[in-house]
Amino acid sequence: MGKEITLAYGGGGEETQKLIKDLFYRYFENPILLRGEDSGILPPLEGEIAFT
Repeated sequence: MGKEITLAYGGGGEETQKLIKDLFYRYFENPILLRGEDSGILPPLEGEIAFT
């Protein structure tokens, strides 16, 4: 990944995944995000909540 973010990173494909893994995981590391899924299951309050 270079120093600039281009439109190619917004397409949801390989470039998007590379941006997320190479940049965002470094700053927002937590077990839910590291699964790399479209949504995460949060701890229940009165059941499970999907947060995307």
